[in-house]
Order: sequence, then C-alpha cells, then structure tokens
Amino acid sequence: MAQYNAHRHVRGWIQSLVRRDKEVSTAAIAEQILHAATHGPFFENQARDVWISWTALQERGLISPSGEMSDIVSRLLTRHSGAEDQRALRNELMMLPAETQYDEFTRSFIRIHITSNVLNGRNVLAGYKGASIHPIYIDTESSPFFLRNGTKTALLSLFDVRSRQVLLWRIDEMSPAEIEDVKDILGTLARTREFMSYGHEDFFARFHVRDIQHDKCKSLKNAAAAIGFNLSKKETCSNWTSNNLREDQIHYSAMDSVVLHYVHVGHTVDWLNYPDGAK
Repeated sequence: MAQYNAHRHVRGWIQSLVRRDKEVSTAAIAEQILHAATHGPFFENQARDVWISWTALQERGLISPSGEMSDIVSRLLTRHSGAEDQRALRNELMMLPAETQYDEFTRSFIRIHITSNVLNGRNVLAGYKGASIHPIYIDTESSPFFLRNGTKTALLSLFDVRSRQVLLWRIDEMSPAEIEDVKDILGTLARTREFMSYGHEDFFARFHVRDIQHDKCKSLKNAAAAIGFNLSKKETCSNWTSNNLREDQIHYSAMDSVVLHYVHVGHTVDWLNYPDGAK
C-alpha cells in the first residue's frame, strides 16, 4: 500500500501542477519522483502520466532540467530502472543551480541552525528565552504521508528576531517519545514567549498560538506580496524527509518563518539597523 500511495501521490501532484501552472522547482519534482522510485517501479500508466506532466512543465518553462536529468527521470519511470539511476539522479540534484536565495541568509543577517537532534534543538531554543517584544514566528513543512512519529510534520521552523536565529528542527525520523520531548521543550518556551503563525499549525495545537491569517483565503505568498516581498513557494511539496536538505529547501523553510515578521509589522526591515526588540 505504501508503494502504491507514493506513486499515486506523485502522479496526482505533478498533474495538478500542470493544471494550475503552479510554481515549483525542478529539484522538488525530481526528488518526489526519486522518492517514489525508491519504493519500487511505477506502474506503466503512472509512468506515462508523470512523464507527460514532466514534459508539459518543461515546455511551459516552469522547470529547467538538464538533458541528462530528463534522461535519468525517463529511465526511473520505467520498470527496468534501478539503484544506479537513483544515484545518478541524486548527483544531478546536487549540481542544480540555486533557485531560492535570500539576502537575509546569504549576507548572514540571520543565522540558520539545522538539527534532527532533540538536545541540539533544546540548546538553540535556550537562546530564544530572553525577554523580547517580538513573538517566536513558527511554520512547519510536511510529508504527504504519515511518518513513524505518527504525524505528517517533517520540519519545524522557528524564528527569533532578538537573537536573529532560525531553528530548522527536523523531526521526521524522531520516535513518538522524542516528539513528546520536543513538545515539552516548546511548552517550556511558550511560558515566556508568544508563538505566532500564519494559519493553523497542527503540531502546535496544544500551545497558545496567535494566528495572523485574518483572511483565510489569503495565502502567505499574497500577504508577503502586499508589503512588497516576493516569497517563493517553489519548494512547498519538495521531499522534506530526504537525508540532506538542499540549500533551496533550507532558505525556503527558514524564510517562511522570517517573512511572518514582515507580515506582522507590515513592512520588510533593514537588518543592519533593526533593533533586536529585547526588553
């Protein structure tokens, strides 16, 4: 069933991208195809539909794979593909140019911490406990399937203006007991700092979270655009359970929590001269 669901998900998702002309990164699509291929071969009708959609996205200029990448994807969509083609596609993914970059991170105005360890995450959040006029901005990235921890949440993104830090806490491989440890740590933080989100976040359901999505039909991308910030959503459905996140994924998930501050205050900020908001 897991194998069938993975392939069915990829087919339905990529077809929806074609129907809606939705922005997406080349890597996000290739990763999802690769992820499904690791569960076994595609059925012939699934492979055909995925390839038609891949070609359509390429013709519309929505993705820009190399000829070699397209050849590898074509082989992965046949029943004769194997581990060698999977390795080849991983190598191609590593060579793709970045599509999602932000000065906030490339110029080191804001530091990103990435961890899949409970203790490391707790240590980073210890630096968030200082008194501040600003909330902790939160966002999550999800898997289309339930993970071993019993949730679909693969990553937590938490931004603290005062310390200029984003924690990307990867929880997709954590056990249920570790997930409870994470929630206990977040609960401790919630005693001294307010959480703020854009839309409901299931993982934070036990905490008080201030939701600033006043118009439930207005996406975060549109809210950011209203204050002059171009927020990329190309990585929304990329594989957040891969062994190593790509730089585009890192910038994407970190910015999803940072941009909440811009939306909250109603403008972008000059981080070189921006007060930290410490009380």
